[in-house]
Amino acid sequence: MNRNLLATFLLITFCLSILTGTTMAKPVQPGTYIVVFEKDQEPDAVAHSLRQRYGVQVSGIYRHALRGAVIQATQEQATAVTGDGRVVLVEPNQTYSINDDQVIPTGIARVFADDNTNLDIDGIDLGRVDADVAILDTGIDFDHPDLNLVMAIDCTWSGPAEGTCAGTREDGHGHGTHVAGTVGALDNDFGVVGV
Repeated sequence: MNRNLLATFLLITFCLSILTGTTMAKPVQPGTYIVVFEKDQEPDAVAHSLRQRYGVQVSGIYRHALRGAVIQATQEQATAVTGDGRVVLVEPNQTYSINDDQVIPTGIARVFADDNTNLDIDGIDLGRVDADVAILDTGIDFDHPDLNLVMAIDCTWSGPAEGTCAGTREDGHGHGTHVAGTVGALDNDFGVVGV
């Protein structure tokens, strides 16, 4: 992969995560870096060479999804590895997680609900709309703390053609819960907020 194309992709992904406020990065361990090698390089050989040439510690090698390694290095060593012609990218090893604060998901922004002053989206659950909503999807997480569920009926197993829609089914996929959150997640400074 072209070095500039990969760097541009990673930069765009990082910027989008910052703009949407949906992810937060934290270092896994200071001095730990992910090194991506050129696709024609043999990972074990390059990792061994980096260890000898730059004095880095290799704590893992990637051979399948990408060709690369995890190294322990000083900032100076990481900079030197970046200049190696066999290396495409050197990035600090970080974990990304969902933001702990309530965020406005894309679906809410798309219907301009966040701009509607009547909805009063502010992270404080003061008022709820008394409305019945049907979500026809993969089920729903009945114990989700951001949803105020009163009842759920599952017609997927017996079907209305047989005259019975009984029983409930937990959301084994997650999409139905996501859609229910877009509609009615509580405005409670947690998770997401719904319309």
